[in-house]
Formats: sequence, C-alpha cells, structure tokens
Amino acid sequence: ERMHAFGWECVEVDGHNIDAITEVSKTPRPGKPLMIICDTCPWQGIPLLKPMMPKHYPRIPKEQKEEFQKFYESM
Repeated sequence: ERMHAFGWECVEVDGHNIDAITEVSKTPRPGKPLMIICDTCPWQGIPLLKPMMPKHYPRIPKEQKEEFQKFYESM
C-alpha cells in the first residue's frame, strides 16, 4: 500500500516461476515504476529444510548431515 501511495505499480508473483516474472515485467505501465514482489519458499526443492524454517540460515544438525549429503548428491 505504501508503494502504491508513492505511485508505484506493485505486482506479486510466484518467485520460483521465471516465466511469470518475465511476463509481468513486459506489461506496459506508462509513467509508473514497477515493483515485482516475488513470493518464494525458502525450502523450495529441498523438503528436508522445511522443518528448520523460518530460519534464514538453518544449521544442519550433525545427525542429519549424511541424509542431507545423500539428497544433495541425488539432485
């Protein structure tokens, strides 16, 4: 709402969808700056991280290191 009050066009998209970000950036907005708010999931593609969130920098417990290593190698 604050950015709208300053005349910005604000659009929220799935931040993991590059096509959606590209598409919204192509829409003409004459005379207005564009702010794209990317809604993302910090554990996207790594379900082992989900129980550790919402920490921004999760620490992998020693007892799970091997499990994470196997997952990493399978990627």
